[in-house]
Order: sequence, then structure tokens, then C-alpha cells
Amino acid sequence: MKIQMVCSCALLLATVATCAAQTDEAPMPLKPVPAAEPIPAPAKSYGAAESIPAPLGTMPPPAAVTGGAGLPVGSGLSHWMTYAQPNCCGPVGGDGPIWTELYARTGFAFVVGGGEISDRLNTGWMIQFGGRSIFFNAPMDRAWTVDLSIANIYNNGEGNQTPLIIQGDPSTVRDMNRTMVNATVGREYWLAGSGDSCDRNWRVGWDAGALYGAGRLGLNGTAIGFRRITTWNWGPIVAVHSDVEWPWGDFAIITGVRLEWHDSYNRRLPVDGTQVTDLNLLFTVGLRY
Repeated sequence: MKIQMVCSCALLLATVATCAAQTDEAPMPLKPVPAAEPIPAPAKSYGAAESIPAPLGTMPPPAAVTGGAGLPVGSGLSHWMTYAQPNCCGPVGGDGPIWTELYARTGFAFVVGGGEISDRLNTGWMIQFGGRSIFFNAPMDRAWTVDLSIANIYNNGEGNQTPLIIQGDPSTVRDMNRTMVNATVGREYWLAGSGDSCDRNWRVGWDAGALYGAGRLGLNGTAIGFRRITTWNWGPIVAVHSDVEWPWGDFAIITGVRLEWHDSYNRRLPVDGTQVTDLNLLFTVGLRY
């Protein structure tokens, strides 16, 4: 039994001594592995029909961008990036493009005819706002137009006028205010330049259509006193105009003059001869795009 214990202790001491000896030794440095030397590529000789490739990081020649020699047919920038811009790009499509024009007009409303009401009205003032769709032909020197606008005309009554008998009361016309919606179809002609020119252009045109709206007649009565009568009005429109276009980027600024004739029939007024005929001289400013 004693012999076994002595052997076990001797074996344990030998193991501890071996571990301590290994701990005191310094680690051996690792030798670096030499890097493999690059193998040079064989030089390539280029023939007459071949071109030397450009170094990495350089831009390709212009021919590679726009589709030149040596590139497949149809190569180059996408049409989503090179689409036709407004103005200065020539005819577009078989029937030309469709443009939009917004405008404001103001000027004199001369009463030139009608009945008992128009005889008692002075020259008025007209304000109009609207927009047009312009349907060009391919050269963009002719166009059809569709116009929609809203307008207001205000006229004062004459100072010395013969009274009207309205609902049994002798009355004089104090004023008349008409608001109407206008719809016309017309034609444009470019006499200098065209619709896509980058220079100043001159155009003339005509349009015709109809108006519909409401009117309000102010009366000064002898017995009843001041009162207003509301009516509705409608009638035809015929106009001619001349405009100058000033290109401005992708837009064109419009300035011009318009001569417009129209009748307005006011059937609900309780007098005879309620028609009012106007000849309007209007000045226009607008923006076409």
C-alpha cells in the first residue's frame, strides 16, 4: 500500500515539474510566408482595326456615349433622358403638339345698340379671366383653339335720362352689372415666327361662340325707391385679336389687343327692349406653356 502511494506522488511531481518548465520557455517566432510574385501578363499586339482600351477611371469617348462606330445599333442615352423639350425643337408628331394658354383681359365695354336699357347705359368696364387649349399643326404656324372664360361688365346709368315705367313706378337706370361664362372656338395664324420659335412672334386670330350668365339692374324709382332686379343673359360672341409672343424659357409671355362684339339678351327684365349690344376693346396679358 505504501509503495503505491509513493509511486503516485512521484508521478504527480513529475507532471507538475514538466508544466512549469514549458511555461518558462519563450515562444518561438513564426517565420513570415513570402508573398507570391505576380506573373506578368503577355503583351498583346493590336492590329490596325483594333483600338487600345482606355485606362480604368477615364471617360469613354463621345462616340461611345452617342452611339458611334464600333457600338451596336441603337446604343446611347435613353430617350427618357433625351426627350424633346418645349420650344426650339421643331415639329413634334404628325398633327403638332397641344399647348395651354392662361390669360387676363381688361378694357372698355362700349354700348353700341340694344333697346330701352342700353339707351340709358354709359360706357362700361370689362374684366375677363380664362384659358385656351391650342391645337397646333406640325409646322406650328397654324392652330385651332378652344377657349373658356369668365367675364364681368359694369355700366353706370346716364345722368339725364327719360324714366321707364317699371311695375307701375317711373324709374331711371342707376347701373347694370353682368357676369357671364364664355365659350368660343377659334383659329390662330402666326405671321412672324411660329409657335416653337425662340424669337419674338406675331400672331392674329379670330374666335366665335356664346355667353351665358346673370345680370343685375339697379333702378331708382319715384315711388318704390332704389331696388335691384336680377335676370339671366345669353347671346353670341365674335372677336378678332392680335398678339405678340415673347419666349421666356419653356414659356411664352403674351401681350395683345382684342376687339369683341357680343349681344346679351335679358329676358326677365320687366321692360321692353332689354337687349344690350357691346363692342369691347380689351388688352390681354397671358402665359403660354
